[in-house]
Amino acid sequence: MEQRNHRLLQLGPGQGGCRRTVALLMDGIPIGAPVAGPANGEFQFKWDTTGIAVGTHTLAIEATDSRGASALIGIRRFTLVR
Repeated sequence: MEQRNHRLLQLGPGQGGCRRTVALLMDGIPIGAPVAGPANGEFQFKWDTTGIAVGTHTLAIEATDSRGASALIGIRRFTLVR
């Protein structure tokens, strides 16, 4: 059986208001580069979880608007088990 360690995370247009880029952070550290905002406001991140330690972590989404102001728009705790 194939083990899949990738997760697809989506953020829709109704979450976070007006934004220019979105970055995903785990335990306060960016995961990949920020994603530029398309016209429809939807964002997707593909995240390889193979290098993540088992245990409890914090996942946050940081949105930056066209003026350069940024804010955390979603913070969740999760526990990774294998």
